[in-house]
Amino acid sequence: FITSGVGPQFAQVDAAPFNIPANSGGRVYVFENEVNDTFSLIQEIKSPTEGQWHVPDRFGHAVSISKDSNMITIGSPYMANSCAAYEYYPKERIFVRSCYGQ
Repeated sequence: FITSGVGPQFAQVDAAPFNIPANSGGRVYVFENEVNDTFSLIQEIKSPTEGQWHVPDRFGHAVSISKDSNMITIGSPYMANSCAAYEYYPKERIFVRSCYGQ
């Protein structure tokens, strides 16, 4: 539920669409701020469950970036492992999944 407080009395009944999984697995796009505020796509992180027979999982529903931008955590409310951490490797300019959590 999306609420404005804690407890069922604050539940917003019109929030039902937010509890329905999306039609896709979801993706996270990572951009880098170049010179003159130009942003370049450096990576597309796909849902780990993405494939021909995957169940929609809303991968990327929640994203957090560390202060030094070297770690990204990506959440999904419909995956068994609802959170994955990705660590940045500067030489390769990519984020690599380093662990799962719940």
